[in-house]
Amino acid sequence: MLYPDDYEEKELQRLVLASNALAFGVAVKEIKKILKKKNLDPALKAKVEDIQNKIKQRVDKMIALVSGLVSRDPGLAYHYGNHVTRSIKGYDKQTESAFKDVLKGIDKGALKKSLVVQDFFSKQYPGFFTSKSKPVLSDKIAPQLKKFVEQLGSDDHMTLLCKEFLVYE
Repeated sequence: MLYPDDYEEKELQRLVLASNALAFGVAVKEIKKILKKKNLDPALKAKVEDIQNKIKQRVDKMIALVSGLVSRDPGLAYHYGNHVTRSIKGYDKQTESAFKDVLKGIDKGALKKSLVVQDFFSKQYPGFFTSKSKPVLSDKIAPQLKKFVEQLGSDDHMTLLCKEFLVYE
């Protein structure tokens, strides 16, 4: 997110590390701590405010990404939602609360179906193919993948993955 060599000032090191780790709550605390200092160099203040703006833009983009996935792909929305939740912890209460409301929009039934397919892939993948020399999908696997395609929405990432594997039927 931030190129460390652009922020060599000692006062910015923790802020840059937190920002690059996507720990925006920690970064915000660092910003407040730096901006509270008396006789703060105007150039340093400008850099801190620039970082603050970059963090806001990143948080807004992350939330928009998950918001767009909620109705289309509950599995990915859930996955990325967990990452975003950790990243914005401590960022600000209003943003955290609004994001929790976004996550409440995930269709629990569709999410459960997506997670079942993910679990199937993680457990059954070694037995997907019958031949080592030529990829041929196992007779036991293909019907299950077709069933998953019917059960999941057309935009769900697991539907697309199932379809990709069905090419080898």
